[in-house]
Amino acid sequence: MARRINEQRAEILARSRRRSEAACDHLWSLIGNKISDEDARIAAIVAQKRAQKDAEEAAKQAARAAMMASITQHRIDEVRRHRDGERRDAERKLEERAALDDETRRLAAELRDRQRDLLEQRSRNRRDWQEQAEEVEAKRLVEKEEEYEEVNQLKGTIRKEKEQFEEYVRTEMERLEQGKRNTFPLQVAARAPAPGFLRHSTDWSSVGIRPY
Repeated sequence: MARRINEQRAEILARSRRRSEAACDHLWSLIGNKISDEDARIAAIVAQKRAQKDAEEAAKQAARAAMMASITQHRIDEVRRHRDGERRDAERKLEERAALDDETRRLAAELRDRQRDLLEQRSRNRRDWQEQAEEVEAKRLVEKEEEYEEVNQLKGTIRKEKEQFEEYVRTEMERLEQGKRNTFPLQVAARAPAPGFLRHSTDWSSVGIRPY
């Protein structure tokens, strides 16, 4: 009897154990499914967040790449503008230098022309002055020759008048001596200038000429 009771108890325990195990297996199955669903949901959320984060990162990378490209393009543009500015400055300096060279050549040519004109004017002035000096000298020589000629003629006239006067005085002295007359008044008159000399009152001492 006791053995049967023990067997019944063992059977009940075995049956209870089987039911517990079945319940546990079912519970574990439910829990596993629940965990799988939660894991899937979490995985989906994680995947979504990861995708969102990847998208944000990609957007950031794209923005960063665009910014770098913009900075690079800006630098390229700045370098190009700087080079263009330097090229324009170099061209402007070359144009200014060419214009300055042209102005310098023009001024040099103008200066040479002025110097040539000045030299020609000086040469003309020198020729004109020389010609005038020669004309003045020739005129002076002609006037001097005419003056000398006039002086020579005057000297000849004075000498002739003096000779005539001396001949007249000598003749009168001889006549008075032959007549036994006083010759003293005639001697006094002879010491005075001859009448012909009085007509030539010009002072010729300035030219080195004396009347007698």
